[in-house]
Amino acid sequence: MAVGALALALIVVVGFVAGHFIGSSSSSSKSGAPAAKTSPTGQASSAQAAQDAARRRARRAEKRRERRRAAQAQAAAGTATAAPTTTTPPSAVRPTPHVNTPQGQQELKQSPDCKNAPPPPKGYKGPVQC
Repeated sequence: MAVGALALALIVVVGFVAGHFIGSSSSSSKSGAPAAKTSPTGQASSAQAAQDAARRRARRAEKRRERRRAAQAQAAAGTATAAPTTTTPPSAVRPTPHVNTPQGQQELKQSPDCKNAPPPPKGYKGPVQC
């Protein structure tokens, strides 16, 4: 039913447009004016319509950009306020010493994280990982 209604509307529009052009060309030929004289005004109105459509598209695009910027700013503000404000322990701030250094050996023996952890593999020379 919807397709039939759309088809009927299309027929009405096509009929209106065709009647409008046929009627305007026959009236201009009766007055003796050439048909080319009426087409520049038609071209001017179509150019004006194209400019108006371009302005509307540009306006819509700018509104979309503004909404996108506002959403990004809101998201950035939301993450900035939701960020945790806890301080990190001092051991996490300084770099972890290597296993084969005296600081690394001390870390392995005294760190609460390394109490129940297995020792590093033999020949390992990387940072302490407990």
